[in-house]
Amino acid sequence: MNPLMLGFAVVGGLGVFSVCYALAVPRIQFRRAQQGTLVDGIQVTLDRAGLETTVPEFLTRGALWGVILGLATTLTLGTPIVFLPFFIGGFAVHWVALEDRRNQRINQYHHDLATAMAIVVNAWKIEPSLAGALRNVMAYGPGAGDGPEDSPAPGSVAADFAEIYRMTRAGTSLREALQTVADRRRSPVFDGLAIALLVAEEQGSQAGAMLARQVVITRKQVETFNDALARQRSARGEVRNGTLGPWAILLMVQILGQGAGSSGVDTAFFQTPVGALVALVAAGLTIGMYVLALRIAGRGLLLTRVPTEYGKAGG
Repeated sequence: MNPLMLGFAVVGGLGVFSVCYALAVPRIQFRRAQQGTLVDGIQVTLDRAGLETTVPEFLTRGALWGVILGLATTLTLGTPIVFLPFFIGGFAVHWVALEDRRNQRINQYHHDLATAMAIVVNAWKIEPSLAGALRNVMAYGPGAGDGPEDSPAPGSVAADFAEIYRMTRAGTSLREALQTVADRRRSPVFDGLAIALLVAEEQGSQAGAMLARQVVITRKQVETFNDALARQRSARGEVRNGTLGPWAILLMVQILGQGAGSSGVDTAFFQTPVGALVALVAAGLTIGMYVLALRIAGRGLLLTRVPTEYGKAGG
């Protein structure tokens, strides 16, 4: 095939894809941080996604991934024009790694909430007292005694219940104490547990059956989220293999070919102007499809809360 015609075909296909993408995919809306810098805006985006990282750390590690990917593809094709798309793609790769870590952290917290709810039910059978139930989770719940001086580990379920207990002992209402933790956690699973505790406070000793039902509900919620994470990991693996896999195979062929004494795949075409254009378009499509597919695969995995009249923060 004529290389010039091949280049025009690729550019034409990219144009058709751009039109279809604009019609089929909703436009992304960016929110700018008020009275701040670009760094503040990036930090707001990271915080809203729950990634628990700072801007310098994100930029440094994303750039490191970008340099690795850019150099690998540059050496593979023998043209430096593909470095920039893959350098930008390094930030997407790091973002995905942070999302996976966030999802694992949230999933573990939800498992711990189910354990805490079971402790509440057992404590309620012995002594139908909310204060006693809170103390039991503080003493035996996930994270209890794992912090300094046998205190609850920071960020654990035991630490959350210890905070609620201290606030109620200081005169704060149970609703306000639960709302403080709920606004920080932004977890619908915790919201359900909080509502159950509020009802238990009102019903007193009659709340045992209701709390037992909440244990079952919490476990089913955790199982549902766990299954969704498993499906997401599978979908993300397919996306990674389908987009970055061909480049990895080409790199391995080059390495194995040079190790065997041959020149590997002939990349002379990509060192011509038309070949460089084809390589650039291919690299751009690879990163673009990788980001788009991962956005679709991760849709709905960051659980949102249902606003209530007592809520202070949007979920």
